[in-house]
Amino acid sequence: MKTIHKKTMTGGKKYKKPSSEIQKLANVVKTYYCAHGHKKAYRNECEMNHMKQELKAKGIAFPDDDALLKIGIFNGDGAC
Repeated sequence: MKTIHKKTMTGGKKYKKPSSEIQKLANVVKTYYCAHGHKKAYRNECEMNHMKQELKAKGIAFPDDDALLKIGIFNGDGAC
């Protein structure tokens, strides 16, 4: 992963930008937990479980749902 300096967001500390697959998973998780409609939540739950299985099969580690919620964007890329 690429290290990026963001003074405005992290006070000048280094952090690693999440990969696009992790960002998409984070967007799905955020949309799942914040969706008010049952159908939208259900679709994103299915997508979230599918993406987690694929990442595990590829051997890609990903953070827990609490960490993903912090970086996810509601209705972002990858969300249903």
